[in-house]
Amino acid sequence: MINLRRVFKRKDSVAGTDTSPIEPDVPPPSSGAADAQKPREEEKEPVVGLDPGEVVAADGAHRADYLHVAAKDIMANGKERPIETAEDITTRCMSLEDDPDMIVHTFRMYFLGIGLTCFAAVLGQIFYFRPQTLYVSQLFLQIIAFILGKGWASVLPAPRRGQLWKFLNPGDFTLKEHVAVLVMSSTSAHSAEAISVFAANELYYNITPNYGVAIFTLLGSQLFGYGLAGLTRSFTVFPTYIVYPNLVPTVNLFDALHRDKDEGMQKKRLRFFWIVFIAIFCWEWIPEFVAPTLTGISIFCLANRDSAWFTRIFGGSNGNEGLGMFSICLDWAYVGSGGGSLGALFTPFTTQVSQYIGIGLCCIIFCAMYATNAWNAAQFPFLSQDLFYANGSQYNQRTILNPDWSLNETALEIQGIPWYAASNAIYYLGCNLAIGATLTHVGIWYWRPILQAFKSYRDRSQPDPLSTHASLQGSSRELFLLFSFEL
Repeated sequence: MINLRRVFKRKDSVAGTDTSPIEPDVPPPSSGAADAQKPREEEKEPVVGLDPGEVVAADGAHRADYLHVAAKDIMANGKERPIETAEDITTRCMSLEDDPDMIVHTFRMYFLGIGLTCFAAVLGQIFYFRPQTLYVSQLFLQIIAFILGKGWASVLPAPRRGQLWKFLNPGDFTLKEHVAVLVMSSTSAHSAEAISVFAANELYYNITPNYGVAIFTLLGSQLFGYGLAGLTRSFTVFPTYIVYPNLVPTVNLFDALHRDKDEGMQKKRLRFFWIVFIAIFCWEWIPEFVAPTLTGISIFCLANRDSAWFTRIFGGSNGNEGLGMFSICLDWAYVGSGGGSLGALFTPFTTQVSQYIGIGLCCIIFCAMYATNAWNAAQFPFLSQDLFYANGSQYNQRTILNPDWSLNETALEIQGIPWYAASNAIYYLGCNLAIGATLTHVGIWYWRPILQAFKSYRDRSQPDPLSTHASLQGSSRELFLLFSFEL
């Protein structure tokens, strides 16, 4: 294996780590006048013969405290520079080791990958139609793939038993096999966008599409998105200033499960992880099946159960019940789900603050519109996605359509224009405004990096610090690139 950076071998975190100096294969530094006149920067450069992660102090002594840190990340006082930039996250928060000979394409990988892909796709589609949409946890798929892969390697006969067993069980479940299985399964864990069209046709218009049309429409819509991701990967994936925070814990968990298992602190990490995982697994049965009330406990609604406004503002354990302000959730499926790519455990604090401000504004606007009867809001439910007549009754969409499902303008004049609930109208308005606001924000604040990325793409000079630390086939890098297509 090519050892490029050992993130777990840190003196202040690993008990018993050997910090004895490593003798470099270079002559000892001279005390002559010529050496005394060398620039300080040159004295701090790594000495030839040491591993890339090792540095040498000004006096030539090996710095055992920072074996995992590159020379450029050591400050003038000899300590490690704080992690501040996106490049720091991608090159210093994850292991950059790589074994080019590690197997990837095995029968085990494809069998587990396809099986978990089918499982995640079915489960994700079921969750999509729940009143509160849940997301199939990437962490769950990562853990179940690890358990199945390790179990496969342990139960089946060893490769030395013959070619058949070598094909079925090539040995230990490798890191790259694990990454490939997770990439396959997690990309299918979200509902396809085109499913909403078919579901609406069947729900509201009793239209059942041809199975062939449905399948190829889904494939076309999904592959179109993957194609765009592939075409733009040179300036949306490769640059290290583009970091997907939800992938950082995933990559680190791969390292925790597969690397440096004999390190003292690593054993503690794994033990703590499995304790928490088992505890969450056992607890989740209670709010999910035994006591669903634990999904949302509102102290305010319990204190005043006769106020409709209390229910609108503080209720919310059920769909369209209320805004759920200050409710206590004891269901990890909601706490840890975080909307798929967003979660409080890994989303940057500035992003969270922006989200909280947006949520607060929505709550204020919804309540203000309902209280002032703006857009006839009081005639309709406080929260709803249905269409309504002006008097508040549910709108029958089929009465304004011809037999070929085209609009019947005469019937529309008789039935009247359908109305949205005020909260739903604001939601659609906000979505449309957000598209323009996003493009404007990116254009104003990031036009220089975008222009530079396009120039680098055209002359194939895109800077990529990861490639200077590890092979392009490195498992951590593979995960970042492949998962980015999912986003």
